[in-house]
Amino acid sequence: MVKIIADSTCNLPAEILRQHDIRVAPISIQFGEKTFEEEITIDRDRFYAMIEETGTIIALQDGVLEATENVRTRGRAIERLVELLEESMGTKDPINAAVIHARAPEEARSLADRLRAKLNCKEILEGDLVSSLAVHGGPGVIGAFAYPT
Repeated sequence: MVKIIADSTCNLPAEILRQHDIRVAPISIQFGEKTFEEEITIDRDRFYAMIEETGTIIALQDGVLEATENVRTRGRAIERLVELLEESMGTKDPINAAVIHARAPEEARSLADRLRAKLNCKEILEGDLVSSLAVHGGPGVIGAFAYPT
C-alpha cells in the first residue's frame, strides 16, 4: 500500500485530499517568538488578523517564492498575472491552471474566467490559499499557476 503525505502548502481542495486519501502535515508559521501549526494551532481567521496586505507580485522560480515586481493598482496586478501566464504558457497549447486566493473569492473567480477566455485551459482549480503561503501577501492576495497538460 502507498500513502501520500503532503505539507499544508500543497493547497489542494478538500475534495481532492479525500478522493486520493492524501494526509496533510501542517507547516509551522512563525510570528515573532510564537510558533503555530497551520490549521491546528492557528486558523485562517486568526492568521489574517495578524498580518498586513502588500502590493507585490511574487513568483515561484526554481522552487523559491520571490518578489519580482511591484504594481500600482490591484487591477494592474491582476492584469499582470494574466500577462505572465500568457508569456510563460502561450495561448495555443492546452494547460491546467489553478487560481488561489486569500479571502477574495469573487476576484479569484473573475481571474479564472479571464484565464479561460485567454488561454487554452483544460481545467482550472479554484481555492482558498493556505495561511503559510498567504503570509507573503495577506488578505486579498490572489495567485495563478499553470502547467502544460
